[in-house]
Amino acid sequence: MAVPPSPHPPQGQPLRHAISLLVHEAVPVIVGQCRNFECFAREALVMIHVSPSATFARDELVAALEAAGCTRSMVNPVSVDTAWGNLIEAHFANIAALAPYCAADTTLSFHASNDMLLAELPPMGGADLAWYEQREVSKDAAWRLPRIWFREGAPVERLLAALDCSVSVGGQIEGSSYPYALMAELAARYAALPEDARALPRIAEELLFPAYAASHGPAPTGQPYVRFKKPLLPLAASALVPRLLRNSVPGRAVIQICHLISGKLDAPDGTIAEADAIIAGEKLGQYAWALGMPPAPKARFYGIKRVARRMDDPLRQHIMRHTDAVLRQRQEAAR
Repeated sequence: MAVPPSPHPPQGQPLRHAISLLVHEAVPVIVGQCRNFECFAREALVMIHVSPSATFARDELVAALEAAGCTRSMVNPVSVDTAWGNLIEAHFANIAALAPYCAADTTLSFHASNDMLLAELPPMGGADLAWYEQREVSKDAAWRLPRIWFREGAPVERLLAALDCSVSVGGQIEGSSYPYALMAELAARYAALPEDARALPRIAEELLFPAYAASHGPAPTGQPYVRFKKPLLPLAASALVPRLLRNSVPGRAVIQICHLISGKLDAPDGTIAEADAIIAGEKLGQYAWALGMPPAPKARFYGIKRVARRMDDPLRQHIMRHTDAVLRQRQEAAR
């Protein structure tokens, strides 16, 4: 059972924007997030993949979305196995479910269950609209994730070669956006690979989506629109440790100690102050490392991560009050 998009996309006028959202937590949290997305992503259809490990039935979520008046949030009737670090095939399932509603140049954005929007997104759609990062992917990159991939022997290079990716880059998934046709092409090509070539590294979506786009699609015209503050101390440590030592025992120890310190002093959780800055339209630094270089200049964001998956979380409550206020203002303006 699925919630049909309402209003239905008129024939000949497919969606300009679609969102792939993966969930597994409490129904009220999901419904609140969908109300938030429908408020600030006004062109979008939200396709929701429910993990088989969810503690609720799909029908329960469908009923709750209908009761909350969510008319552009659709529950995917297909569920694939998910776990932390193993999510990309759930996004592929959402891409397949969105096919009847999307054109080649529909913008497809990816979201996590612990991010939310704070300001109305700009117009979406167009074959050249692509918002994604290009962080270096190598065994001694400043970005920590590829160093883990290579150290664990993940089949990064073989997988990219099988998909004819000439550029080895990665980046943040939340708020990253690509032409729908490009992501549908990637999903189809991945599914057609021999089974022994479909081995994936952990958090593969942060590799395959940017690398495939950089190799086969448009160059990025912007960065992901969700601010996910990266802890600055470990990034600085990664940059200061000489490249050849980043995977050595001493180099890894220095970087890991900085991660532990940063987890206590500079956690990547969103804050109310950051949320208010995004609402006000202020430009913020994102601490994202493009190709191993220093942090990019300050930029405009429209959403924030991480927001705790609890209805009593102060940041979530702050965002929901803001969402409700915006919806009330629109209703009053429409009278």
